[in-house]
Amino acid sequence: MAKDSGEPAITFVVDNPRIQPDCTGFWQFTPNGVYLIMDVSVETSEDYATARTGSAGYSVSQTFDRNLNGWAWKAIGPDGNVVADLVSTAALNCDENQTDVFKDPFSPTSTYQGSYVLDVPAGTTSVFIEFSGKDLGWEWQLPANLTAPDATGGPEGF
Repeated sequence: MAKDSGEPAITFVVDNPRIQPDCTGFWQFTPNGVYLIMDVSVETSEDYATARTGSAGYSVSQTFDRNLNGWAWKAIGPDGNVVADLVSTAALNCDENQTDVFKDPFSPTSTYQGSYVLDVPAGTTSVFIEFSGKDLGWEWQLPANLTAPDATGGPEGF
């Protein structure tokens, strides 16, 4: 996201995608597919609250505040179709799901870190986030072997 100076007003990094056959938590539910866990880091600049971006000059803070959440993520399944609703009851009950830091508005000159637990079909090829009503979005290709039906995890980069 660029501000007038050309420097980013917000930077977010999605890293360390990994598959786990189960997760920790009080309630143990069976996922619809496999647990995909991703770490996310967010850093905002000092003019985050006033920065604008996109072809229509969207407010960066209004675009990102409270919208960088698990429900905003979608996946491309093994059949090439878009899969939504990646936050299942099973995923919500994982202690590894550390997204509370993304539920409040971001402050300028701040850093945030959390982890998403998504419930994706085995063989998912990518995950993406797009912001409703805006021309902004990003997609990350998953390593082919990461979500194979017999995958048991291990960190792999995007």
